[in-house]
Amino acid sequence: MKDNGDDKHNAPRRDVLTPEERERLVERHFETALARKAMHDANFAGAVNLGAAMKKLTGK
Repeated sequence: MKDNGDDKHNAPRRDVLTPEERERLVERHFETALARKAMHDANFAGAVNLGAAMKKLTGK
């Protein structure tokens, strides 16, 4: 930390989250996790369908 006589460097930080902001941030975290899981599941279902279509085309 600087010690040049300027109090702003030694003052307490004021950029902490309020409880409401923290709660919203946690909610957003879970919402994005659910969205990623849904996207993953959709991609997996598409891959399964593509695999089945390719099997039909190759005759196996």
